[in-house]
Amino acid sequence: MSRKVLGIDIRNDSVSAVLVKTSLRESRIDTHAYIPIPDPKENPDHIKTALEALTGQIDPAGCDCVVSISADHFSYRILKVPFKEAKKIRMVLPFELEPTVPFAVDDLVIDFIDLQSEQRKEQTDLIAVAVPKSELAPYLETLAAMKIDPEEWRNLDKFKARDLAWRFIEPKIAEHSTVAKNTLVALKSWYRNKDSEQLPFDSGRGGKHYLHVRLKKASTEHIPNKKEMFQIIDMASSLRDKAILLFLFQSGVSVNVLQHITYSQVKEQLDQALLTLKITGDLDNKLRGRDIPFYYTFLNGEATETLREYCRKIHKKSESEAPLFMKRNGKQPVVNQWIWRIVKMCVERAGFNPKTITTHTIRKAFRKIVRQTDIDDDDKEQLMGHVISGSRQAYYDSKDVELIKKAYQKCNFQREIPESEVTKLRKQLEDEQTKRMVNEVRMDKLEKELETTRALLTKMLEKKE
Repeated sequence: MSRKVLGIDIRNDSVSAVLVKTSLRESRIDTHAYIPIPDPKENPDHIKTALEALTGQIDPAGCDCVVSISADHFSYRILKVPFKEAKKIRMVLPFELEPTVPFAVDDLVIDFIDLQSEQRKEQTDLIAVAVPKSELAPYLETLAAMKIDPEEWRNLDKFKARDLAWRFIEPKIAEHSTVAKNTLVALKSWYRNKDSEQLPFDSGRGGKHYLHVRLKKASTEHIPNKKEMFQIIDMASSLRDKAILLFLFQSGVSVNVLQHITYSQVKEQLDQALLTLKITGDLDNKLRGRDIPFYYTFLNGEATETLREYCRKIHKKSESEAPLFMKRNGKQPVVNQWIWRIVKMCVERAGFNPKTITTHTIRKAFRKIVRQTDIDDDDKEQLMGHVISGSRQAYYDSKDVELIKKAYQKCNFQREIPESEVTKLRKQLEDEQTKRMVNEVRMDKLEKELETTRALLTKMLEKKE
């Protein structure tokens, strides 16, 4: 089967193209073109004009198009990451690039080239490439106007288009059947070919394209204990990420709270050992559906110390209504997707399976510690922001902050001191006690010698008189 490939090179002073025809036997250049751009400043639409001239010489219809633009638009970074899988590399690339590029990573198109170093088996050497979407958009719009866009799939016969879509969906079935089924439903709902025909999937029960969704069992989720949580927290790559993880773990709030909470809600409490958080429906929109006006939770210990250090570093000149946890551009709040990535990355670095721990799992880790604490069951539900079952809700005083605070203080969210450290501290204490006893004996001896000397001096003075 023959195939036509059109390569277009767009530069500041020219547009070049070459059309290659390929077959089972050979590949050969069919035609080529070169369109100079005399003075780009005189014509703001110089690229569009050049492409129109190009398409007048070479018809792009039926071609697979490959376009290159000037390297001036791109930022390049040479990086090393401790992964070999492309999926994991793509997950961490935004975090690795964010401190090194002068743009918000959400506004970039990012890709990478694996340098395939044979000497490094445990990590990947790569060249990361980033281009602002604002600089890429004019080229895409101009090319689309020339009808050089991904329309090939819509030109296919409906059965060929269906088979092509199924080849895309089928590998996802074993990995995550729910994602595969949702993709299938989405394609069936919006795809129409040039003849306005749908994809004819045989997805009924027993059909060729039937998908049996295997629900994720609760047993696959791993709720970390306190020691494991601190292993995950210690993998944070920045002070902000550590503050986020500690905030989630020691307050038990839902992840959407971190997106909505502002600096003003903690600003006046940063010098206190115990920080009080009033969670309302504006912070956690799920409370509205449960008819809960608010609930109280708290932060103390390492979480408060880390948050205090983070605010002093980041919020020196921030306004009160600034987001508490911001992106690195210092303007927008972190979004749930970013927090999810932070959690997944730290979980994997700590040696746990990232598929078994999510942002909501950290809330369950908070619940695990609260459940093991000897406090009233109603206090436990209040700290979680749950509705208290039965008539007990009417008799519970959710406004008594001091009572709820005492219940929270009984929960131990602090790091456990390793046994080796306990032994070391015990020995140091024993040594200090021994030194104190020796010093006390010496003091007693010196006091006696002083009394004896004082008595001798008194006698000597009396004889002289």
